[in-house]
Amino acid sequence: MHEVITDIKEKLQNNYYQNEEHIRLSLVARILLKLGWDIWNPKETNCEFIVAPNEDKTRVDIALFDALTPCVFIEIKAVGKLIDRIVDIERQLRDYNIP
Repeated sequence: MHEVITDIKEKLQNNYYQNEEHIRLSLVARILLKLGWDIWNPKETNCEFIVAPNEDKTRVDIALFDALTPCVFIEIKAVGKLIDRIVDIERQLRDYNIP
């Protein structure tokens, strides 16, 4: 994991990641894979998951599942897009909370 984090840090410092999709594929998916998540199995790692289908069509960027139950929601933002919007993004993640 140390090698992965070091490589990601270097790429961040050198502005490799230009948009949200770069972050999703080259950073988040890479870390999830290293942590043992099966990023190729949508029953374990589901992109653009509809959190509350009976309420609206709001989607979380990535939902991680344990025994077919969503247990972690990941909201991805492009580099530098988080600082000014942290309160809104925290609210967005809280809204995903499943009762």
